[in-house]
Amino acid sequence: MVELALSRQRIVYTDMRLSWLEARTAVAGKGGLPPHVLLDEHLNGPEQRWNSVPNNGHEYRGEHVGDANRPYWPGWAREIIVYPNSGEQFMKGEGDVIDFYSYFRWRLSDVLMSCRAAFPESCIPDEAFGREKVALLFTPRNIELNTETGNMFLLAYPKDVILLHPFIQTSGQIGKVDERIGIPLEVSEEEARELPDTQKRMLSRLPHTGIRPLSHGFTAGRHERLGGFTCTATSAYVNMFGVAYVEPLMP
Repeated sequence: MVELALSRQRIVYTDMRLSWLEARTAVAGKGGLPPHVLLDEHLNGPEQRWNSVPNNGHEYRGEHVGDANRPYWPGWAREIIVYPNSGEQFMKGEGDVIDFYSYFRWRLSDVLMSCRAAFPESCIPDEAFGREKVALLFTPRNIELNTETGNMFLLAYPKDVILLHPFIQTSGQIGKVDERIGIPLEVSEEEARELPDTQKRMLSRLPHTGIRPLSHGFTAGRHERLGGFTCTATSAYVNMFGVAYVEPLMP
């Protein structure tokens, strides 16, 4: 298990809107996509919230998160999240984890292809097997296509794996943000109601097994009244979202 240890970095926003694989490639030489925790801290920080975040040529401005006229900027993080069906567990011996959808679209160089997203069973930590309400967060070491079986598989190999527990089981549920990773974890409804806005996030997830890149942003709707942001773990690799990269802060 790996604890996230972030050096002093800042986020540089671009005017690009790309798929996750394209975004990952586009900023690979510039520090890479931001870690989710850094993106969460920036978008939710009292001094940074809504400032200088481009969206189709516009920027977030204003003091109130609940402004219904404010634009929406979902941006890509560098991590991928893996989770089983709601209410189920990772079980040893069942083989690689496969995204629920029988085909999975991804975009590279403006070409759409279909494949199945897979996460190797050998990369699942032992403590994750047979445990309820668990998900895995990782930064990919490499992503490759495997066509040996006649079906293309998008295989995501991790550099590090962080076990998330208790992981939210119902999409749209409010949780308490884990400050290590910027992702909300499950709390009771009573505790969720009492959380300050700075600790409150909504999680969007599939009810089925998912292997999805993380995105983060403000979502209009009922969460808007809660004064927070949504961590999205349902986005397909083909979605066109905002792109930023990280660079070191000058001493």
